[in-house]
Amino acid sequence: FFFRGDVGKHRLPWYSRGIRQTLFRLAHEQRWREKYKIVIGTGEEYPGDYSQYLARSQFCLVAPGDGWSARMEDAVLHGCVPVLTADGVTPVWGDVLDVGAFSVRVPQAQLARLPHILAAITPQRLAALQRALASVWTRYMYTTGKWLSSSFNATLMKAADMHKGVLHANSSSPFKPLRSV
Repeated sequence: FFFRGDVGKHRLPWYSRGIRQTLFRLAHEQRWREKYKIVIGTGEEYPGDYSQYLARSQFCLVAPGDGWSARMEDAVLHGCVPVLTADGVTPVWGDVLDVGAFSVRVPQAQLARLPHILAAITPQRLAALQRALASVWTRYMYTTGKWLSSSFNATLMKAADMHKGVLHANSSSPFKPLRSV
């Protein structure tokens, strides 16, 4: 599980509905990184390539901040199962896609149970979530034009090659390049 970003350390309590602050506090107080491999922190705590962290993670937090953010897109485009935490919020494409087929929803009242909720997901269920991600990821990609599209393809192929066997054990990445424009 991965989240790197503003965890609300110097924010008012209502920033992110308190979700980022709560998860950050729980993760550090209860040592979730050591116990469950749950990484929640800032760029100072977890420096390095954000894209690589996402691509190496099975689950990625999608939590509100000040408003809209690209966390859902970031997760989906890296093959990381989105973990949605904002009660009553319809995620991007949530009105047309079966988002539950490729994401996990954790109610705000259950944030403290996050490690146990994720641990209860069987390898078969995780594989089904990842297969569903592979069928919808293009909905979350915003590229236009020949140069941008080919540049994105090159990045996607490099990431898929670099992380072979990391995201999906014993298989290649389910993400396929787009056809050239």
